[in-house]
Amino acid sequence: MIAAFSECTAYFEAEYQAFIAKTYYHNEPLASGCAYALTGQGKRIRPLLVLLSCEALGARWSSALLPACAIEMVHTYSLVHDDLPCMDNDDLRRGRATVHKKYDEATALLVGDTLFCDACGLLAGSLVKRWHSGERVELSAEQRLGMLQLLTRSSGSSGIVLGQVQDLLHTGNQARAVTQAEVVETYHKKTGSLFAAAAAMGALAAHATPEVVEGFRLFGGLLGTAFQIVDDLLDDSTLSGKTPGKDRRQNKKNLISVLPAGEARHLAETYTHDALAQLARCADSYALSRLRQFAETLLLRTR
Repeated sequence: MIAAFSECTAYFEAEYQAFIAKTYYHNEPLASGCAYALTGQGKRIRPLLVLLSCEALGARWSSALLPACAIEMVHTYSLVHDDLPCMDNDDLRRGRATVHKKYDEATALLVGDTLFCDACGLLAGSLVKRWHSGERVELSAEQRLGMLQLLTRSSGSSGIVLGQVQDLLHTGNQARAVTQAEVVETYHKKTGSLFAAAAAMGALAAHATPEVVEGFRLFGGLLGTAFQIVDDLLDDSTLSGKTPGKDRRQNKKNLISVLPAGEARHLAETYTHDALAQLARCADSYALSRLRQFAETLLLRTR
């Protein structure tokens, strides 16, 4: 799916795996569970968005490595918690057993807690002073604070957690009918918010102005919403790495339960178009070409 960005993916993956090995090397359940969750073969979409946003503004990938790792840790924490029996109750994630199936529910809960705290610690400078093999890029105190603000804003009561609450309210036989606007709002919170943080953190790593950082944040939010719509369209695919058709069996009120598939696809295209229009206001067209290609690739993905 992201073959065009294989060099960027390989760079992130090598450094990310080195970070995991350096941080979660103990052979006890918590560290083992964290390493298991983080090493799952995810798409790495969010960290790639951090790195490509930084690149689009003229900075090196190494400038954005810390926020790229932090954003993937927060994404992984959200998956670990979402899969728990008290939430989505899923047995399969990224093509293998979920953390609570591999270990147990209590360990999975604590793994998720740990990953979120450690992601914040990574940005704050309290976790792993150095592990990466390339050029050492220091973040200023102002950059670290800005990234922490973006990360926590996207994750808590106005972001991922609120989106998960809304998602639960839209699931099950007792869930009331929902409107397109309500479903899209859930997508903005549960998925779009972390995409928004990823793009903005990449811009911040490149020392962008507050206006450009905000522009990238808006771009990321729209892109994430489009991404989630496509995810719904792919729900029945055995290539998704998740339990096929689970949303439908749980009577989850997603966009496909509100709109025909063709209209949902058109809506994803509209959000992607709006995201790219927002992005065009932030930098020159040539610099943004790879980021535009990335957005178009996400729209056209088949898994």
